[in-house]
Amino acid sequence: MLRRTYQFLKDNPAFYLATLDGNVPRVRPFGLVIEYNGRLYFGTANTKDVYRQIQSNPRIEISTTSSDNEWFV
Repeated sequence: MLRRTYQFLKDNPAFYLATLDGNVPRVRPFGLVIEYNGRLYFGTANTKDVYRQIQSNPRIEISTTSSDNEWFV
């Protein structure tokens, strides 16, 4: 499953990552994903709100759509 997820994200490089800021949802586009040692890593900086939100609540969602309208959540 991880390999398929990673490949789908690489094939469709604009994807959306959702976090919670307290109890308010925040969604933003991402483009950098790396698979390393059986985990997915998303590129951000430790100075950004998204980093703080993931540290506070690591339950995130990602979503994207391919050019032929396949989608992933």
